[in-house]
Amino acid sequence: MVLAVILIVVGAAALVFGSDALTRGVCRSVFAAGATPASVGIAFLGLEVGPVVLLAFAAARGDASFATGIALGSTAYLITAGLGAGLMMSRRSMPSPPAIAVALPGIPLLAAGIAVGDGYVNRIEGIGLVVMFGIYLAVMGVDGEVTELRGEQLRKGSARGLRVPALLLSAIGVVAAVVGALALLGGGDRLLDHSGLTAGFVGTALLGPLAAIGGLRSVLPSPPPQGRPWRAEDEEPAAQAVATLACLGAGGLGLAALIHPLHIDGAAEFAAVAAAAVYVPSAVAFLARGRAGAAAGSVTVVLAVAWVLIAVHF
Repeated sequence: MVLAVILIVVGAAALVFGSDALTRGVCRSVFAAGATPASVGIAFLGLEVGPVVLLAFAAARGDASFATGIALGSTAYLITAGLGAGLMMSRRSMPSPPAIAVALPGIPLLAAGIAVGDGYVNRIEGIGLVVMFGIYLAVMGVDGEVTELRGEQLRKGSARGLRVPALLLSAIGVVAAVVGALALLGGGDRLLDHSGLTAGFVGTALLGPLAAIGGLRSVLPSPPPQGRPWRAEDEEPAAQAVATLACLGAGGLGLAALIHPLHIDGAAEFAAVAAAAVYVPSAVAFLARGRAGAAAGSVTVVLAVAWVLIAVHF
């Protein structure tokens, strides 16, 4: 068990560092080549590199429940620990991002829930999920507002970090992310051997959230100073949080199924419920009231905790 903990901690740290370095390196390269914020923003809308790398390796090993749990657990974590907790602790309610940015991710998430409902996701279903994610990106690209803001966030972020050439930074990121993913999966394997937990629960409640920690700052609401009204850029983290439903929840799950068809356990199936449960409170508040605050954030966190308490018994 000690070795499992060491592998999980070291693996998570390496994966988070590598994912961050890879993202910064790639963004530096494409911006230096003349890419616009809108084009970069659409490529990274809802994308967090850590969970994608981890679920790809899990799927390649045939660990279907790990892969499914990572895809759905990472987005549930980002919405809960980022958007939900941020709203819960904020003294000011947040105006809604564009309605299309809030409502549209629910469609790919619903498709992902249907796909995992029978405990098996084949490659045809995987293609369908990836195509649906592609359609989502195309629609968001036409709208343009959210992708432009996401690109600006990445442009500013890419200027920070290690002061090394972009290609070298990307290479360092790839190596660290791969090593971290393998160590994290190895720790997950050993945890299963020494506990009564299921692979779906470990993937959803532990591996997915750990892989997504690096993306927390991009989805955490940051209220403006007292006296200054909310601006569009202040609402961007909420749009990025719900976009992970389409990217990780649907696109990531589809990618995993393309790599290897997914036979999953009950906890991994139930992970779709976790993603939907944490999405609904803020989405309903944004769409019905035009803003969300502490009440929606509190319900989100409570539902996430309730899911963990129920799923641990699968």
